[in-house]
Amino acid sequence: MSTSMSQIWHDSLDELEQAVAPIKHLFGQHQAAFDAAVKDLRDKADAEVSHLVGDAEAAGKTVLGEAEAAAAPLVTEAEQAAADLTHTAAADLHDVVGSNSTPGPAPEPTGSGVAAAPQSAEQSTPETAA
Repeated sequence: MSTSMSQIWHDSLDELEQAVAPIKHLFGQHQAAFDAAVKDLRDKADAEVSHLVGDAEAAGKTVLGEAEAAAAPLVTEAEQAAADLTHTAAADLHDVVGSNSTPGPAPEPTGSGVAAAPQSAEQSTPETAA
Protein backbone atom coordinates (compact mmCIF):
# COMPACT_ATOMS: atom_id res chain seq x y z
CA MET A 1 0.00 0.00 0.00
CA SER A 2 1.61 3.14 -1.17
CA THR A 3 -0.67 5.59 0.57
CA SER A 4 -1.28 5.66 4.26
CA MET A 5 -4.65 5.89 5.93
CA SER A 6 -3.81 9.36 7.09
CA GLN A 7 -3.10 10.47 3.57
CA ILE A 8 -6.38 8.98 2.33
CA TRP A 9 -8.20 10.79 5.09
CA HIS A 10 -6.60 14.14 4.23
CA ASP A 11 -7.27 13.64 0.53
CA SER A 12 -10.91 12.86 1.28
CA LEU A 13 -11.24 16.01 3.36
CA ASP A 14 -9.70 18.07 0.58
CA GLU A 15 -12.17 16.61 -1.93
CA LEU A 16 -15.04 17.29 0.46
CA GLU A 17 -13.95 20.90 0.93
CA GLN A 18 -13.74 21.36 -2.82
CA ALA A 19 -17.21 19.88 -3.23
CA VAL A 20 -18.64 22.06 -0.48
CA ALA A 21 -16.92 25.27 -1.59
CA PRO A 22 -19.69 26.30 -4.02
CA ILE A 23 -22.29 25.59 -1.35
CA LYS A 24 -20.35 27.65 1.18
CA HIS A 25 -20.10 30.45 -1.36
CA LEU A 26 -23.88 30.36 -1.99
CA PHE A 27 -24.58 30.18 1.73
CA GLY A 28 -22.32 33.19 2.27
CA GLN A 29 -24.22 35.13 -0.38
CA HIS A 30 -27.56 34.17 1.12
CA GLN A 31 -26.35 34.92 4.63
CA ALA A 32 -25.32 38.40 3.55
CA ALA A 33 -28.72 38.91 1.87
CA PHE A 34 -30.49 37.59 4.96
CA ASP A 35 -28.48 39.90 7.24
CA ALA A 36 -29.23 42.85 4.95
CA ALA A 37 -32.95 42.01 4.94
CA VAL A 38 -33.02 41.74 8.73
CA LYS A 39 -31.19 45.07 9.07
CA ASP A 40 -33.60 46.71 6.61
CA LEU A 41 -36.63 45.38 8.50
CA ARG A 42 -35.15 46.49 11.81
CA ASP A 43 -34.47 50.00 10.45
CA LYS A 44 -38.02 50.23 9.06
CA ALA A 45 -39.49 49.04 12.38
CA ASP A 46 -37.38 51.55 14.33
CA ALA A 47 -38.52 54.36 12.04
CA GLU A 48 -42.17 53.33 12.35
CA VAL A 49 -41.96 53.07 16.14
CA SER A 50 -40.31 56.49 16.33
CA HIS A 51 -43.06 57.92 14.12
CA LEU A 52 -45.78 56.32 16.27
CA VAL A 53 -44.17 57.58 19.48
CA GLY A 54 -44.03 61.08 18.01
CA ASP A 55 -47.69 60.88 17.02
CA ALA A 56 -48.64 59.62 20.49
CA GLU A 57 -46.72 62.42 22.19
CA ALA A 58 -48.37 65.03 19.95
CA ALA A 59 -51.81 63.54 20.61
CA GLY A 60 -51.13 63.50 24.35
CA LYS A 61 -50.13 67.17 24.29
CA THR A 62 -53.25 68.02 22.30
CA VAL A 63 -55.50 66.15 24.73
CA LEU A 64 -53.77 67.75 27.71
CA GLY A 65 -54.20 71.20 26.20
CA GLU A 66 -57.88 70.55 25.50
CA ALA A 67 -58.41 69.24 29.03
CA GLU A 68 -56.72 72.29 30.55
CA ALA A 69 -58.80 74.61 28.35
CA ALA A 70 -62.00 72.79 29.33
CA ALA A 71 -61.09 72.85 33.03
CA ALA A 72 -60.13 76.54 33.17
CA PRO A 73 -63.74 77.88 33.35
CA LEU A 74 -64.58 75.25 35.97
CA VAL A 75 -61.59 76.28 38.08
CA THR A 76 -62.61 79.94 37.78
CA GLU A 77 -66.19 79.07 38.74
CA ALA A 78 -65.00 77.04 41.74
CA GLU A 79 -62.73 79.87 42.89
CA GLN A 80 -65.61 82.36 42.58
CA ALA A 81 -67.95 80.03 44.50
CA ALA A 82 -65.34 79.65 47.24
CA ALA A 83 -64.92 83.43 47.45
CA ASP A 84 -68.71 83.90 47.59
CA LEU A 85 -69.05 81.28 50.34
CA THR A 86 -66.23 82.87 52.31
CA HIS A 87 -67.87 86.28 52.01
CA THR A 88 -71.30 84.88 52.99
CA ALA A 89 -69.84 82.98 55.95
CA ALA A 90 -68.00 86.08 57.15
CA ALA A 91 -71.17 88.17 56.85
CA ASP A 92 -73.22 85.52 58.69
CA LEU A 93 -70.60 85.29 61.42
CA HIS A 94 -70.58 89.07 61.74
CA ASP A 95 -74.39 89.08 62.02
CA VAL A 96 -74.36 86.34 64.68
CA VAL A 97 -71.59 87.94 66.70
CA GLY A 98 -73.12 91.38 66.32
CA SER A 99 -76.60 90.26 67.45
CA ASN A 100 -75.23 88.43 70.50
CA SER A 101 -73.02 91.21 71.74
CA THR A 102 -74.22 93.27 74.67
CA PRO A 103 -72.97 96.68 75.67
CA GLY A 104 -70.43 96.60 78.42
CA PRO A 105 -66.74 96.22 79.04
CA ALA A 106 -64.65 94.38 76.47
CA PRO A 107 -63.62 90.84 77.38
CA GLU A 108 -60.25 90.56 79.06
CA PRO A 109 -57.59 88.47 77.39
CA THR A 110 -56.89 85.17 79.14
CA GLY A 111 -53.40 84.72 77.75
CA SER A 112 -54.49 81.67 75.78
CA GLY A 113 -55.61 83.67 72.79
CA VAL A 114 -59.26 83.38 73.86
CA ALA A 115 -60.92 86.32 75.57
CA ALA A 116 -62.62 85.62 78.88
CA ALA A 117 -66.28 86.46 79.26
CA PRO A 118 -66.87 89.66 81.23
CA GLN A 119 -67.74 89.06 84.88
CA SER A 120 -70.90 90.70 86.14
CA ALA A 121 -71.84 91.30 89.72
CA GLU A 122 -74.76 88.90 89.41
CA GLN A 123 -72.61 85.94 88.40
CA SER A 124 -71.77 83.53 91.17
CA THR A 125 -68.26 83.31 92.49
CA PRO A 126 -66.83 80.43 94.45
CA GLU A 127 -67.54 82.32 97.68
CA THR A 128 -71.19 83.05 96.85
CA ALA A 129 -71.87 79.61 95.46
CA ALA A 130 -71.14 77.99 98.81
